[in-house]
Amino acid sequence: MNALLQAGRIPILVTLREGRPRRSINELARNAGLSVATCWRAVQDLRHLGLVLVEKHGNVSLVSLNPSSPALPRLLELHIPDPHRMAFESFERRLLRRLPKVRVRLFGSVARGEHQPESDVDVLVEYQGAGYPRRLVERAAIDCVKEVTDEFLIAVVPMIVAKEARSL
Repeated sequence: MNALLQAGRIPILVTLREGRPRRSINELARNAGLSVATCWRAVQDLRHLGLVLVEKHGNVSLVSLNPSSPALPRLLELHIPDPHRMAFESFERRLLRRLPKVRVRLFGSVARGEHQPESDVDVLVEYQGAGYPRRLVERAAIDCVKEVTDEFLIAVVPMIVAKEARSL
């Protein structure tokens, strides 16, 4: 089971669980946020563990979950945290520590649960009535974006508004 803890193994299983049942190595690498080489090594480890199947179709290798694996159902039941939501929560915590009276909301593809590994995190920051000047809110948001991006390697894109935006 130590092979599961190495880079890329869990994102590959999650990508196969949540997407189409069969994916090429290139597509799997892109959707799991891995290099092709890392993805290929991870797929070989997962195949050795009996968790995935690899079928050759010409020059393309298609990877799918192994439905006859006794360990796979239990693995797929595990709660695997969403890094995009974790990035949002980290951004929100950091910004509220600096400016406790602003309102922070998630919107866009992450809020709808339609995001991909390469998606950014869209955040609405409302500061009307908080007593903070716009410049201060912008500066604090930029600092938080830098910190979160360094930690999660996921882009957070704040939209700073002076009034409530009900249409999002």
